[in-house]
Amino acid sequence: MKRALSFCRDEWVLALNGDSYCDFNSDVLLTCKNRVIAINPLVSCIVGCVLHKDADRYGGVSFDAEGKIKSFIEKGESCSQMISSGVYLIKKDAFANYPKAFSIEYDFFERMASEGRIYGCVFEGRFIDIGTPESYKSAHEILRDICLPARIAFFDWDGTINVDIGHLHDSKDLVLIPEAVDLIRNYNRKGYKVVVVTNQAGIAKGLYTETDMHILHDVMDEALADEDAYIDAYYFCPHHPDFTGECSCRKPEPGMLLKALSEFEADPSSCIMHGDKPKDAEAAKRAGVPFARVGE
Repeated sequence: MKRALSFCRDEWVLALNGDSYCDFNSDVLLTCKNRVIAINPLVSCIVGCVLHKDADRYGGVSFDAEGKIKSFIEKGESCSQMISSGVYLIKKDAFANYPKAFSIEYDFFERMASEGRIYGCVFEGRFIDIGTPESYKSAHEILRDICLPARIAFFDWDGTINVDIGHLHDSKDLVLIPEAVDLIRNYNRKGYKVVVVTNQAGIAKGLYTETDMHILHDVMDEALADEDAYIDAYYFCPHHPDFTGECSCRKPEPGMLLKALSEFEADPSSCIMHGDKPKDAEAAKRAGVPFARVGE
């Protein structure tokens, strides 16, 4: 967080825990911030708080009538039903005098409480923990109805994203196709997941290793990043029937597409596959995904 804050431009930054969900009203948080600053210009952090019946599990928050946090109560100890929601407004320079490694709970929150520079803001929204397998499963069911299904833009690799030279594996031979880069960037901006599905028979033939392929992925990611584009996931088939036997992932089999559709929980009809060969089109057809041939 300390490093991330250094890249932020605004004076105040919104930070969210990655293992919890809170349906909070941002206007309430901003109104609270303005009120608190008027009371105490030295405030460094505002913690979004919610009432929760299992406060002992998470640890409680105690604050006064003005909202100034007096203490943070350890997990497992008897405490009020007010807990941190995992939503924070933090001043960009709040960590300026802290070392590279420190505990935000003990070194920052508790110090700010002792100095009277941290306040609480009560939310009425729903709080969902996703920090254990059980609570993750529960959250998955609860959030399913409010989350839009993923849309995937599938791309073949050789001949679609990069110039096909036959068993590309050396990064110095990587040449991206400009039209493909533009297309990937557009999908990124539209909120699609961009997924590469590629046959890598060269691995089965012993021409290169999976490590070589992953290195090439890294190089391609860097090249795309320079163009403000990115790939969300790579799915590859390392098989060839003459060397490793039959499989369900080598295109025209739809295995790679079906796996991505399942893992991203995407509706095939809302996705699209870009490729340059008949096997790409056939794999897309078998997976129920619309197909667009390169150049069309």
